[in-house]
Amino acid sequence: MWRSAFLYYKEKFENIETPQGPRFVLSWNWPAALFDSFLWFLYRKMYLFALLYAVAPALAIFMTGDVTVGIVSRILAGASANYLYYWHVKDKIQRIMAMPSLDDTNRAHLIQEEGGVQPYVLWLGVVLHLLMLGLLAAAIVQGPPVQEPLGGTDGRPDQKFF
Repeated sequence: MWRSAFLYYKEKFENIETPQGPRFVLSWNWPAALFDSFLWFLYRKMYLFALLYAVAPALAIFMTGDVTVGIVSRILAGASANYLYYWHVKDKIQRIMAMPSLDDTNRAHLIQEEGGVQPYVLWLGVVLHLLMLGLLAAAIVQGPPVQEPLGGTDGRPDQKFF
């Protein structure tokens, strides 16, 4: 499995890297778009972006009441994930290569250790989605909230409010 991921990202990174230097290339990453984006970034050890994609859409929905924000954030994640991951990988490798105290064996070991993914995120995703399904089922069983009519029982505004 890791080999196919390597080949996938190798192809994407080769499109970003040019003789003039890296350039933004719009490409699509289905896992980052389809699954919760913050989980994809967490899985790839991109903690700042994981936090951003966990908080920003929820905050935007809370502030605007517009649930399409979630769709927009997933589209943004899907369109930019490969590019952001390129810079994440490049930065990690450059930092390790700049460590003068490491020999080639230790350097290769550290690159392997720093790279890769966080397998626990798969289980976290399962737990969070089961929790979401449970909350959704509870909301369906409970039904919509009952709203008391404003004013008196005859439907006209109550005089004490005015």
